[in-house]
Amino acid sequence: MDGKQTSRFLISSIAGAVLASIGVACWIISTTQFDTSRVITTPLLWLCFFVATGGFGYLCSIRYSARLRQERDQLEAQVQTRTQELQDALSELQASYAEVEKAHQEWQQAFDTIGDLVFLHDNRGRIQRANKAYIQRAGLGYAEILNRPYWDVFPSKNLCIDGYLNKAGIAQESDVELESGEVYRSKVYVVQNQDGGFRYSLHILTDITERKLLDNKLNLLLQAVEYSNASVVITDLAGNIQFVNRRFEQVTGYTRKEVYGKNPRILKSGETPREVYQSMWDRITAGNEWKGELHNRKKNGNLFWESATVTPIKDDRGRIAGYMAVKEDINHQKLAQEALRRSQKMEALGQLTGGIAHDFNNLLGIIIGNLDFLRRLVRDDEKAINRIETASKATLRGAALTKQLLSFSSRQGMTREAINTNRIVLEMNELLARSLNPEVELQLSLDESLWITDIDPGELEDALLNMALNAKAAMPNGGILTIATAN
Repeated sequence: MDGKQTSRFLISSIAGAVLASIGVACWIISTTQFDTSRVITTPLLWLCFFVATGGFGYLCSIRYSARLRQERDQLEAQVQTRTQELQDALSELQASYAEVEKAHQEWQQAFDTIGDLVFLHDNRGRIQRANKAYIQRAGLGYAEILNRPYWDVFPSKNLCIDGYLNKAGIAQESDVELESGEVYRSKVYVVQNQDGGFRYSLHILTDITERKLLDNKLNLLLQAVEYSNASVVITDLAGNIQFVNRRFEQVTGYTRKEVYGKNPRILKSGETPREVYQSMWDRITAGNEWKGELHNRKKNGNLFWESATVTPIKDDRGRIAGYMAVKEDINHQKLAQEALRRSQKMEALGQLTGGIAHDFNNLLGIIIGNLDFLRRLVRDDEKAINRIETASKATLRGAALTKQLLSFSSRQGMTREAINTNRIVLEMNELLARSLNPEVELQLSLDESLWITDIDPGELEDALLNMALNAKAAMPNGGILTIATAN
């Protein structure tokens, strides 16, 4: 019951009691002689009044006490309800606080677990929070670094980048090299408040000293590979080219863009046996090194020899991640070996020829001596003399040929001379003709105005003889071999 209801109840009760008292008094007066019984009626009126008043008070007290008890009970119920609500709210608040405290502790633990140096500062550079790694690197206590400009703590440089305050959420990166030789990668993030204004800056400093050292070593290695005298080719597991150096471009004629993503078989000439490639692939896929020689083809179509060493490239777990080939151009070496082989062959041939020519020369000496003896015996027989002369001329030609063979077999080293090439060709004419098949005709076309040439006569003779032998092999059924000279 509220205050207005209580007031209306009291007023109505009092009014009822007054009316009841007045009624009782009137009834007494009407039934009593006022004048003759004044002494009696007056006390009776007062008695009625007090009775009415007491009854009214008693009645009011009874009714008011009941109302008070009812209101008290209602108030106590409301207080209990409100108390329970407050207790529930307090429990929820305590639970929320515990959750917030737990989240804060977890955040702080995570913040301190970060290995990088992390700190926050206001717009004046004063440190507001820092993680454990930053505090340890600074060498100061947490209370000592709070509200101090970070450049007075660590590092002693201003890491702020011009204009970065207007780039919230965008990391601004820079490398900071300290006098101690340490190098840190600095990342700066700007966090804004709800109004879009500056709240604080978050700095993350990552120690990249070791990475920088590795990068420097890697750059040196790349430079060494790039400018190596050997061709270097790196492929992936499928054999697709991922890297080639400058020497590869110089030797093959292919540019890097032309070969990236392609297989090294673009150099395949068909001259290298298939078994060589199979052996190489079997060894390198098994994790072993392969060494061998490859006869490849350049971009312009020319053939060349390479000495190759192919090794598998393995990752940190020991698994094959690709392959690297280091190849050396041995084309000149191969040509030199071929020239040596031919020289040795010619030397052996010369020794054999020299031995035969020496024996044959002895036989020719006997023949010439006997022909001279016969000439004396048949000096009067003209027909016999003519035959002896023919035989003598043939014997002399044989002696000249033998002399050439002996000269060929006894030649040593290279001696350059200023000579007329035609003379060498003419001197070799009969030897060349005899080295050919009878079906092959030798023809000479010599320029009489040929210039003098600085050349090794022996080398020229070897070349002419090799040419004749090659012609003999190329024309088994006969033909014409023409040797011509010209300026």
